Amino acid sequence: GFKIHEETMFLMVDMINKGLFDNVKPERIMLELRKGLMEKNPQVMLVEMNNCGILKKVMPEIDVIFENKEIISNVLSEMKKASDLNLIFEERYACLINNIGVGDNTTLKQAEDLNKKLKVTKFESKLSRLVMKYHKIINNFKSIETVEFVKMLDELKVIHDKSFLLNVLNCSKAIYFNKNESNEYPQYDFFIKLADLFSEIDIGEDKLVNVDKKYLRDFVLEYKTKELESNIKDLY
Repeated sequence: GFKIHEETMFLMVDMINKGLFDNVKPERIMLELRKGLMEKNPQVMLVEMNNCGILKKVMPEIDVIFENKEIISNVLSEMKKASDLNLIFEERYACLINNIGVGDNTTLKQAEDLNKKLKVTKFESKLSRLVMKYHKIINNFKSIETVEFVKMLDELKVIHDKSFLLNVLNCSKAIYFNKNESNEYPQYDFFIKLADLFSEIDIGEDKLVNVDKKYLRDFVLEYKTKELESNIKDLY
């Protein structure tokens, strides 16, 4: 597992004090982050990075979470859960980024700024944004209105490919299991079936003829919402 030896720790602290970590390239940060997050116990890397001060240099948005013992304990156990569920790196990264701003009113912008600073891939950036935006809707699905499901499925483009939906579901599952003792996750089957229904809804061209192009997307989403509402009860 990930462990910084004592001598290396002293050396790194000395390098930080001398400002040698101020200009570390984003690519190198992501390389080391990938190695650490893919460990069996990825939470250990975060603790070690916080202890020696590196985390504050390269990811201050994550480092600040350590100031709240209750929240950081939850974050660290969530990263362990992501490992236990064998999530891929991009999903583990999204779970980590999802915790930025926990405890205050921080929006997606802070996460987006960090993604830009680290020069993450388009996939990593998009997935982290989608998880932040939709994991609560997914995990609280029984109390969410159909129109919110439709907006989410539309943004995830499930008609063409369900891969992003599966990625977001995997992350949401890790977040859910970390907060709930249950080993069941009905959300997975629910949203797979819902995505299938969403994709199968066919709007005949005759219904679109007189729709202004400016409102075409809104019309389609409204139509699909009404169609899903008549079938969604069977999925619960």
